[in-house]
Amino acid sequence: MFFVKINYNTFFNIEETYRFCKTLSFYNNKEYIQKTKKDSGFWAGYRTDDFRNICPLLYSFVIEKLVELKINVNKYKEIRMYCHVRLETDNDLENIHVDRCDTSLIYLSPTNLNSGTCFYDDNNNKVANCAFLQNTTVSFSKGILHSSINHYGNSIENGRMTINVFMFD
Repeated sequence: MFFVKINYNTFFNIEETYRFCKTLSFYNNKEYIQKTKKDSGFWAGYRTDDFRNICPLLYSFVIEKLVELKINVNKYKEIRMYCHVRLETDNDLENIHVDRCDTSLIYLSPTNLNSGTCFYDDNNNKVANCAFLQNTTVSFSKGILHSSINHYGNSIENGRMTINVFMFD
């Protein structure tokens, strides 16, 4: 059973959460692998270490928000959580792909209606789109073809920032 679920107004304090996340250390794919000794496949942009390692309180806070959004976090064996920034220069690196787990994306940076997440059928035809509205959570099950679209900005200060939550059975 596949699902895509969109919830608005995830955090009461989105500006504080966004401001805090911009203070975290971000790494490109190569730096991330060197630092963590974990190869999570190629991804574009910049990512923090897992919140469990760098900010357990924020990890717990986000988990509580997912529970409020009726996501059954107790069914997962492992939940990994990162802050992720993609910049305009990452647009050519984005590809349609499938996550091997259920995923939730929380849009942190200010609203940009030209950006968002697209979903595709098995022939790579776009079937749905979620616009990048600040403080929105987009959740979807593993196996759904998707991609982020239209990254923007040139730094952590003005790029497309999300919290990515990967939930493994």
